Amino acid sequence: MNKTLIISLLCVLFSCTIKQKNLIENEYQIIFDEGLYVEQFDSTITDENRYTANNKTYLEGNTLIYDYYYQDLKGDKFKFEEEEGASELDYRERANAWCFVPIDSLNEITINKIELKVRKGLSPMIRNNPDYCQTVISYDYPQVNGERKFNSFTGVIENEKNIWAHPPRDRFFRILELNPFPFIQAPYKIGHTWEWSLGIGSFW
Repeated sequence: MNKTLIISLLCVLFSCTIKQKNLIENEYQIIFDEGLYVEQFDSTITDENRYTANNKTYLEGNTLIYDYYYQDLKGDKFKFEEEEGASELDYRERANAWCFVPIDSLNEITINKIELKVRKGLSPMIRNNPDYCQTVISYDYPQVNGERKFNSFTGVIENEKNIWAHPPRDRFFRILELNPFPFIQAPYKIGHTWEWSLGIGSFW
């Protein structure tokens, strides 16, 4: 490949990069809303993946797998599982139908991991909220036997100003609604501080 062709290709690539950057910048503006920086798109931009396309951490299709355990004041460690018959209960009752299992006595139905998956588009969140403006993620809870009996969908906000995420809040993890959410705000450097508050609904 000669030098002229290489230079030409670099110029084309550089031009495309600049155009893409300008396109992204022109598609939305960042606004400060209730302690978070969020993307606000022009009304003509209706692409269902618009809140995910510019992510650098929560990329579409990525799956993050977490291990976990609960440790009590005596130092004993536990995981959890749904109680027998939980699937027959209504949503509110099922949310509390779980019990701890000592980590050295796990069985086939114990919840073993947490899987976070970045979804494409805005479903199912947009069904109940046409103005939904977050990257959609799901939380799955695989059992020791690999089966998944329940999951949930929620959201992440990621842009050049901050990353903010809903934690898992199903069954045992409901307590995380009352704890600080995963949240970091630019500039990403030691010593930077930020504030955010959340009103807790009676459901929790």
